Amino acid sequence: DLLSLAAALERYGLQGRGIKVAVLDTGVDLKHPALVKNIRAAEDFTNTGLEINGQYHGTMVAGVVAAASPSSTVIGVAPKAELYLGKVLKTKDEGTGEALCKGIAWAIEQRVHLINLSLGSPEEVEGVHTAIQAAIKAGIFIICAAGNKGDSGLDYPARYDECIAVGAVARNNNRWEELPGEIASAIGEQLDIMAVGANVLSTFPIEL
Repeated sequence: DLLSLAAALERYGLQGRGIKVAVLDTGVDLKHPALVKNIRAAEDFTNTGLEINGQYHGTMVAGVVAAASPSSTVIGVAPKAELYLGKVLKTKDEGTGEALCKGIAWAIEQRVHLINLSLGSPEEVEGVHTAIQAAIKAGIFIICAAGNKGDSGLDYPARYDECIAVGAVARNNNRWEELPGEIASAIGEQLDIMAVGANVLSTFPIEL
């Protein structure tokens, strides 16, 4: 159960204490009880405000990283990590390279240790590779979603050598597929690791 998991993480020191993680996404429910204690900063780079505008994705991703309230039925993989939340997407499917580059630059200024990018595009976006290279030069790990285009290959920026590209497996440890070969975890030579990416328990905005 979650309480046992929390105890095990505490016992082995695997809680992310002192680690600063930037989640660049759709925005996050800043008042969520499982997240609020770990949020250190939040900025909007979309000119839409920090409101989540009905979008759940960023809140869900932040919960996978650092939800910290076992009593609320969810705990993240690093419940002591510090969250730096950049809103770079207006919706799960709408964003600009300019906003993403500004978000990465902000994360560098915050001296985070890791940037999570659960986003992607089938085409390269101007400026993003340069921004990522600047983050790497600053000693920051970049974790990217491989994408869900199946056999057509990984999205950018996951394709870049500087990024750690993460694909998804289902609970049976097989590649996640909704429509085999088409809507599925992307695969390709740039893929670095697979992790559970289906039916994951995480946080959700309290109000939509």
